[in-house]
Amino acid sequence: MSARTLDACAEYAGEFKFSIHRPSAENDRVLRRKSFDDIERNLAEVVRREIGLSINSVVVPGGLNLMEEMAGFACERGARKISFIPVVSRGRANGKQEFSFRSEELSEVLRRVRDLAQTYQGRMDVRCIDIRSRDYWIVENDGSLWIERATEDADVRICGKESLMSTCSTRPVEAG
Repeated sequence: MSARTLDACAEYAGEFKFSIHRPSAENDRVLRRKSFDDIERNLAEVVRREIGLSINSVVVPGGLNLMEEMAGFACERGARKISFIPVVSRGRANGKQEFSFRSEELSEVLRRVRDLAQTYQGRMDVRCIDIRSRDYWIVENDGSLWIERATEDADVRICGKESLMSTCSTRPVEAG
């Protein structure tokens, strides 16, 4: 992570959101790339600079047992919030049965989120993000801005990285 990015985030009281799906190097297998060591270094640097951080973690039907471990990982790393995201059958998961939640499994995710929210009350917010129920604005890894909806066909690309970055400035806006 660049010093310029960290400085700007600190100056404007920003927050970093890390997408972490396993609380160990097993995360590399899920993401299909070696990144966990970099994630750990970046988390430590964000905390050292006292910049806010939160963690997003995708939950799959067979992985509900990881939610408690992920919440502990997030709290230990100084996260202000962890958001559990029940996987939606899209992208690499599209059409794969192992990524399709049954209604009772989704109910179990929500129950666990409520329980974890109570456990970590006062130390960290625990939430659930389910794009089946509402739209979410997402900046993808390539820097493009999207509105994600319940199906990929319904997603809307707002702009690419160049357009998004051209509207940004690190200078304060003067009140007129």
